[in-house]
Amino acid sequence: QGRKMSVAAVEKIAEGRVWSGVDARRLGLVDHLGGLKEAIGADAKLAGLHSGAYGIDYIEPQIGFREEMLMQLRSNVLRWGGFAGLLSGSTPFGQMLDLAKFNDPQDIYAYCWCNYTGG
Repeated sequence: QGRKMSVAAVEKIAEGRVWSGVDARRLGLVDHLGGLKEAIGADAKLAGLHSGAYGIDYIEPQIGFREEMLMQLRSNVLRWGGFAGLLSGSTPFGQMLDLAKFNDPQDIYAYCWCNYTGG
């Protein structure tokens, strides 16, 4: 209804395809081109709100434990020079991998998290 086109006319043009913004405008599928800022401004105008008379809250999805670990891993890979450096026992991640190799049936271990090399 907002397009002043029948549903059949829109379906004939759209046909489930993805159009570029320029082509969608030419075909009458959109009124204006722009980004998020322009869309928010247009919505505010339709709601009768003037610039500065409203606020915008961006709600970001919560990052889960898995995503947080992957982000940490990625930053550590870059910091320690690739996976070879990351997996060495000299990094916290490499030390965690070393711990995973332990197999005492009673899970009793002593482990030094320092960089002691002997002496």
